[in-house]
Amino acid sequence: MTKKIVLYALVMVVIVTLVGNSVAFAANVTPEVTAAVYDNRYGKVTAVFTDHFHLRNLSGVVKNILFTSSTSVYTVKGEAKTLADVKVGAWLFAAGIKPTRSTFLAKNIVLTGSTYITAKYWGGKREWGTVISVNPAYGVFFMNTSKSGLVKVIGYDPTVFLNPQVNSVSKITVGMKALVAGRLTSNGFILATIVDAFTPSQ
Repeated sequence: MTKKIVLYALVMVVIVTLVGNSVAFAANVTPEVTAAVYDNRYGKVTAVFTDHFHLRNLSGVVKNILFTSSTSVYTVKGEAKTLADVKVGAWLFAAGIKPTRSTFLAKNIVLTGSTYITAKYWGGKREWGTVISVNPAYGVFFMNTSKSGLVKVIGYDPTVFLNPQVNSVSKITVGMKALVAGRLTSNGFILATIVDAFTPSQ
């Protein structure tokens, strides 16, 4: 218990130390945000149709997820898959846009697997974007995202890295795609419970 308290205390010290620098850094970042409303979804596929599938989220609510031929599908290692791999029973993360208030169009899908599927891992803030800076010494990396612009992430001992080839912040490199989930701290960092970082295959 004492070790956990010390760990969390150290993490918070790192956050306080980095937040000043990150504010200056953020001023130089051009967010990917456009006129579209970006969001993401996570859950289990319950039905698949010609142009959409049903996704049951962690609250048990079934969401309608649209897709097109340009929707990209990946494994946690970044291997390219097709929409035929989006099957009933699959757990996945989908990042995309909301053309209307009641619709969601998936632009990128990551097949996340059937482990680490509870709200303990995915119940916090979720983001998808491109890695733009990494500081392995502090376990910190920054992402540029369509949903939120600059996103600051801390990987620490409880963080689960879904990609076995990129299983620590030290193995994340600039230009990788990444999805993260975790608790948003008061200083604006995501204390990650889930990280999946990869270089998409062609």
